[in-house]
Amino acid sequence: MTKESKLILITDILEHKKRKEDELEFYNTELKSLLVKMETLRREVTLTKDIINMIEKEEVKNIT
Repeated sequence: MTKESKLILITDILEHKKRKEDELEFYNTELKSLLVKMETLRREVTLTKDIINMIEKEEVKNIT
């Protein structure tokens, strides 16, 4: 093994850090998008349950 191959280059470490930061930013963006979608789905499920309950009980509920 040569002496040069044992060296850890600071540029390699900085590049690795930058890649990880970019990856983290990507996943943060994806997470935000998924959280919005989850909330929308929760609301739709709640609305659907309310509609089913109204139909089963034959009563009208004020939905606002």
